[in-house]
Amino acid sequence: MEIILSFRIFACATMWHETKSEMMEMLKSLFRMDEDQSARRVAQKYLKVVDADYYEFESESFVFVKVQFSFLQPEKYHANSKNKVTRTP
Repeated sequence: MEIILSFRIFACATMWHETKSEMMEMLKSLFRMDEDQSARRVAQKYLKVVDADYYEFESESFVFVKVQFSFLQPEKYHANSKNKVTRTP
C-alpha cells in the first residue's frame, strides 16, 4: 500500500500601510499559488497524475483602511496607539 503525503500551505497577510503596488504584488502572488495548486489538483483527480509536490493552499488577507468619523463629531473621537477609535470624555 502506497501512502501519499500532501502538504498544506497557509498564507496570511495583513495589509495596512502598503502602497497600491505592494498590494497588487501580494495579490498576484496569491493568485499564482492558487492557480498552480488548482492545476495540480485537477491533474491528480482527473488525469491520475501522481504529483510528489502536491500541496493544498489556503490564504487569508486582511486589509485595514482608515475610517472617517466626520458624521460623529470628530472632535469627540480619536485613534489611540493601537489604532482603536475611542471617545474622548
